[in-house]
Amino acid sequence: LLTAHMAQKKTSSNVSLISLMCKATEAEVIKDYMNAVSWYKAALAFLKASDPNEIETAPIFRAHLGIGQNLRMLHRLDEAEKHFDVAVKLAKKAGDKKGLEEAAEKLGKTLIEHSEEMES
Repeated sequence: LLTAHMAQKKTSSNVSLISLMCKATEAEVIKDYMNAVSWYKAALAFLKASDPNEIETAPIFRAHLGIGQNLRMLHRLDEAEKHFDVAVKLAKKAGDKKGLEEAAEKLGKTLIEHSEEMES
């Protein structure tokens, strides 16, 4: 009975997380970057509450990438860099080579954009 309850709780948590991530993606599609950031931050808060030891790194990684990308679109480059940096660290920790390449590329582009902005 306890195992069934825990499985149901996990399924319910996954549905909630998927819902939050879908809302973030929907906001991105219509270029509502501020709302996308809010939805990704809500997903991140949900993940921290449901997985305080960060065992499931993939959704945390995706949330940080999403936050960073949307902050970049809002030209909030300092904040975007921080989220991309966290994503790089999470990908390294997980041994996710593809994720590491993706996060590092986004971080690099943001750093270049930020330095060009500071030069002008």
